[in-house]
Amino acid sequence: MGKMKLIAIMMVALIISLPIYSSIAIATLDIMSVHGDGFYENYVGDGDKLHIGVFASDGSNSVQDPGLVKYGGSPTADNKMSSNRGISFDSCIDGTCTLELDYGEYTVSPNPDTVKIYAYSCNNPGCSLIGYDVEELILDEKAPDIALISDYTKIGGSGLTMNVSGNDYACNGVVCSGKCSGFDRIEYYSSQLGLVRTVDISGDPDDCFGSGDELFTTIEVSNQEGALSIYAKLYDNVGYVGTSNILNFVVDLTAPHIDANTFTIVDSLGGNATLVPLNMYKVDMSIQIIDADLQLDNITLDLSVLNPNLGLTNPTSCTNSGDTYTCYWNDVQLDLSSDTTASLVFSAVDDVGNSGSVSVSHTFDVDTSVPYVGGIMTDKF
Repeated sequence: MGKMKLIAIMMVALIISLPIYSSIAIATLDIMSVHGDGFYENYVGDGDKLHIGVFASDGSNSVQDPGLVKYGGSPTADNKMSSNRGISFDSCIDGTCTLELDYGEYTVSPNPDTVKIYAYSCNNPGCSLIGYDVEELILDEKAPDIALISDYTKIGGSGLTMNVSGNDYACNGVVCSGKCSGFDRIEYYSSQLGLVRTVDISGDPDDCFGSGDELFTTIEVSNQEGALSIYAKLYDNVGYVGTSNILNFVVDLTAPHIDANTFTIVDSLGGNATLVPLNMYKVDMSIQIIDADLQLDNITLDLSVLNPNLGLTNPTSCTNSGDTYTCYWNDVQLDLSSDTTASLVFSAVDDVGNSGSVSVSHTFDVDTSVPYVGGIMTDKF
């Protein structure tokens, strides 16, 4: 009897000393995220850490053991895997498992490559492959392209409009066609002022082409007249930078000069139109404008003060000697019912949008008196 008790005690001790293995058969293994330091899914940049997130569960029990989920490696021929194959995840909390790999602990070869995640069930005498999931991983190793186009070679008061187009490819070759980390921002630079504008894009991955117009005011890109160069830098979402072509301009900030002292007005009788009859009467006017690049279609005189039926009117003709233009308004029909001191506003705009104007005053004495006939004398009876 004592011997049997001893044997029973030894068996209990042996059972207690045996290793106990827990097992979970993973029915669900989904890669939730794969990205580099920029957190753009499926893309890493050169030197980035690789961040992987998965969800693992058997449907009712979520994985808590990060040793059951591994990055890389492959099962052996008998579908068994020892604990030193692959890289275990860093942590698993309620099925959400995460892993962070330093640059050099993972490879992207070929590019694009595939991230492989394996899940295992472990019990004596080893671990068996339960399932796996794969996700594409792309190394963005190419800077984006950016081009600037402008129809202008001069900048004036109206500013500057440029057409901007950008393209991005993660790598060379057709395998990366339509694949890119996306655009982050564009920086515009002036040769005189340095950085003049930043346009945030925050584009999505695989949105690899963009174009549009960009309008700059003169004060943004220049602070004086003369030569000016504009270029841009386009950043993608992993930090690569493409630099555009350079556009060269001439800055013209000088408005047309309208010389009020050259104003002339002549009535139909050859006088200076000081005394004019009531209602309809015609006059000719002229003035001189000085500018190197005058737009003749953009020279106007506001005639509404002389005739309510008239408004902004282009000159009848202009002649020039060098940069000095003499512009004429002929046969202007007056319609004045009383004495008037009119403010005549002349305006001109040059080819880059610089505008100038001047107001010239002229007094019209309208003769409203009726001729008086006192009587008729004759030597006839």
